[in-house]
Amino acid sequence: MARSRIPCGTPGPGDDPSSGSGSGRPQPERPGFSEEPPGLVRLLLVDRDVRVRVAIHQTITMESDLSIVAEAADAEEALALADRTGPSVALVDLLLPDTGTGLALVRSLSRRPGCAVVAMSERGGLREAALAAGAFALVDKSGDIDAILNTVRASAAP
Repeated sequence: MARSRIPCGTPGPGDDPSSGSGSGRPQPERPGFSEEPPGLVRLLLVDRDVRVRVAIHQTITMESDLSIVAEAADAEEALALADRTGPSVALVDLLLPDTGTGLALVRSLSRRPGCAVVAMSERGGLREAALAAGAFALVDKSGDIDAILNTVRASAAP
């Protein structure tokens, strides 16, 4: 089934689109993730827009090899969750609420052993900056969801 764009989901229970912070979902702790199947891509999703997080989350739940272990709306929350959950890939919006924090977050997460970063943006012209900050790739977050998923998988490949 071909999917061309990220579907616009509606926030689930506990999601407050006006708050701009958090996902409203409980975040799993790092202990115990050894029970997951081998080859599972553990994904940290970071986007300021709860609608984008919900849409990506809904799509990823249909993928057997991808699992969202944490979601964040800003860099500070993302770093704390990365410490607790140990993601193998971080999917990071470059245009987070505070100017420059998206690139700083990419830089910080890409330095962590075992964590690849895929940067996202709707705005062109950020590819070189994202790659220089340590991103594996830059994807258009309003574009083809299959391209986003394929890039996440490629970044997690050994």
